[in-house]
Amino acid sequence: MSAPGVALLVSLLGAWPAPPTEPARTGQEPLERLTPDHRTWLEEEVTYIITAPEREFFLALETVEERQRFIEAFWRRRDPDPASPVNEAREEHYRRLDFTNRSLADDTTRPGWMTDRGRMFILLGQPRERQRFDGLNEIVSTELWFYQSEAGAGLPSFFYLVFFRPRDFGEYRLYHPALDGPRSLLRGRYASLDTTDPAAIVVTLGDISPELGRASLSLDPSDPGDLMTGRASLGTDILLDRIHEAPGRRIRTDYLDGAARYGDRVTADYSFNFVPNRSAFRMLLAPDASALVHYTVELAPQDMALQRNEQESGYYTIMDLTVDVRELDGDLVHTEDRELIVDLSPAQMDAAQAFPFAFQGSFPLVPGDFEVSVVLRNRVMKRFTVAEATLAVSEPSGNAPVMSDPVLAFDVESSENRERGAFAMAQHRLRPAASHLFSLGDTLRVGVQVAGAEDRAMLRMSLGKGEETLREQALPATGFDDGGGVADFELTGVETGDYRFRVELLDSEGAVLAERDSELRVIPRIVSRASYVHRSGAPISTPGVLGLTRGNQFLAMGRVESARVELERAVRAAGSDLPMARWRLASLVLRTGETGRALELLTPLESEFPNEHEVVAGLGFAHYFEGRFAEAARYLERAVSLRPPGAVLLNALGDAHEQSDDFERAAAAFERSLALEPDQPRIGERLARLRAKQP
Repeated sequence: MSAPGVALLVSLLGAWPAPPTEPARTGQEPLERLTPDHRTWLEEEVTYIITAPEREFFLALETVEERQRFIEAFWRRRDPDPASPVNEAREEHYRRLDFTNRSLADDTTRPGWMTDRGRMFILLGQPRERQRFDGLNEIVSTELWFYQSEAGAGLPSFFYLVFFRPRDFGEYRLYHPALDGPRSLLRGRYASLDTTDPAAIVVTLGDISPELGRASLSLDPSDPGDLMTGRASLGTDILLDRIHEAPGRRIRTDYLDGAARYGDRVTADYSFNFVPNRSAFRMLLAPDASALVHYTVELAPQDMALQRNEQESGYYTIMDLTVDVRELDGDLVHTEDRELIVDLSPAQMDAAQAFPFAFQGSFPLVPGDFEVSVVLRNRVMKRFTVAEATLAVSEPSGNAPVMSDPVLAFDVESSENRERGAFAMAQHRLRPAASHLFSLGDTLRVGVQVAGAEDRAMLRMSLGKGEETLREQALPATGFDDGGGVADFELTGVETGDYRFRVELLDSEGAVLAERDSELRVIPRIVSRASYVHRSGAPISTPGVLGLTRGNQFLAMGRVESARVELERAVRAAGSDLPMARWRLASLVLRTGETGRALELLTPLESEFPNEHEVVAGLGFAHYFEGRFAEAARYLERAVSLRPPGAVLLNALGDAHEQSDDFERAAAAFERSLALEPDQPRIGERLARLRAKQP
């Protein structure tokens, strides 16, 4: 076949998109380059509650739009009820900020948020009780704030804050028992009490207010100072550090890493809303013993946002799923996009909201080394997550037996006549442990598939730590063919930590034919398992789908002969029921000049797919290479109307018209081709000759 024929295949198949690249960052951006609004937001509005990683990331952003989306994500991260139309955390923060500026700046020229009282009010909110001591002979103007903290805040259940005006001058300042000392709260002649009796000072303060006396030695009642000696507690710095850290204590900043690493994989409205996941990828066997990758991606319940439906009879969201498989050099091999509907009744929502949500699927994969990613995007709250793995699929070796990866599961469901799907083996469906995480006392249930092993072959399975084997079983391999089998390992009596699980396929002489290793972790606490599982996957029970998918993957890798074998297999299996396999194969045989075979594949599809570009263009090129130029021009003209054409198709159309003596249409096709690709001197010469022929 000629060079244009080779280029034709590229035109028919289309170009595979280049892998995304992460935009370069310029480093931390100076404050002076922020807009006034964004600088006010960073330095005044959220200066006490933004975490250090968030501040650094915000300063490094390059555009106003990026910063605005960051601010939106910043508040979403702090929203206690994402399903509510109001962000209560944001509303409360700005209420506090407004209060400090209106009510806590009466003793200073500075805005209230810059004062000690303002800072603590913004961090902690309204105190449970606030006592003021003004106009007393014994002490300077003083305020005593009482706080009762929530569980999990990292603060004492009850603590004090004391603010005072040193020597009754200037603004209120936060009192420190060890650095300031009780004497700093006294005034006039009381400040000159005998320094050899510090307890007398505490007694004086206690006479005014017992709580103030105790707070003068320690802000944390659980760590009191020494009332007998008047010695202050040394734990104040720890308490104050915890107060300043409290706003960020419950804020995960892994979304910043997700934005930096994966932000270019999603649209801008998702970019700062990355959430983590637990995942597992396993290579299992399709019915023909080829590789079938299964995956599970689990999201914590707080990271799964659902909303009520219009009838308010249940909850729903839509998850957009994208699977990308690339060779290690970044070339795309396989991609798929799905829309997953999550629809729960109120009872199902109540049962599921305390447990992870799992999304599982599968897809065929040809031999090679690959980087796989699964991207899930939640349309309700614009959150996304990415699960990644590096997978190696071995080339088949003659009639050698094949073994799957072991699936490390926490449970197995039995079901007759179950449609094959994610993590299905024979009459079982395994419930895989995401991230291979198990609890002490769990039963590790291991699923394995074997194909082509001899009758006396064995499977040796072992649980080990380092080079030490702790548990081992040897089982006949025949129990793991015909779809696979399951073996159990009890995790009682083992220590917490990381373990390896190894499966070896042995022949009748004990020689190792194949082996697979997996890592797992045993932890002391109970592992929360998914209650809701959404399963999707390749419809491998549909005749020809395996061959079509594998053929497309081989084409993407440039392995044309392997692609043809798979596509021929798909056409044989599906007949005319899988038209895409036929037009893909037609593209390949046109490359080798087998125009008769191409027509045989495409002609039966013409009546059913008159507007399918691949069918129409393929028929046009087949007739063109057969020398039937009028027929070729008719098909190629229709192909041009179905999809914006490339230069190869336009050149073939121009030549077909010229060979049919339709010089005007030939010139028009060549003109369009040159407009797309001006550097075509031979086409330019032909166009000039055609114009010379026209009157």
